[in-house]
Amino acid sequence: MQAMTFEQFRASGRYVEDLEKAMPGLGVGYEGDGPFPGRIYANGLYIEKNLEGNWHLIIERDEWIRAPGDLRELEEILWSFGLAEDPADDGCGELFLPTDGDLNEFIRGYCKLRHAEVDGDAFGIHFSGAEAFRVSDAIRICDETIKCWNLDRRSAR
Repeated sequence: MQAMTFEQFRASGRYVEDLEKAMPGLGVGYEGDGPFPGRIYANGLYIEKNLEGNWHLIIERDEWIRAPGDLRELEEILWSFGLAEDPADDGCGELFLPTDGDLNEFIRGYCKLRHAEVDGDAFGIHFSGAEAFRVSDAIRICDETIKCWNLDRRSAR
């Protein structure tokens, strides 16, 4: 994904009445059942709006549905996915500062993408003391933190 901050990613989004017409061959829904409204973001990432008016995000075999006013959470997940899925891209060379809001947005979205519930203090320990992080380093640290957190929770049982 092209390197951009979370706010730039959000700003890249635009509402369309039919995702399939806006991006032919996308494969949303079933042919002839449209239109399929939603929001398109940088690099062709998108979030659907279902028949009930809720936002619907599908990534691989996972899906999230949120009420009309809860789009930000899905955007965090989608932005994190875009950065995490293309480590060879310049986007993973982007630097996060420990106090940078983008690092927090990335961690929240990445944890939701990985279905992980981790105490925020655990991330604070791993991310403290460094001047900056590349996205690829943040992914590695998130994965290690999630793994450690899950092991700690299992051993506490």
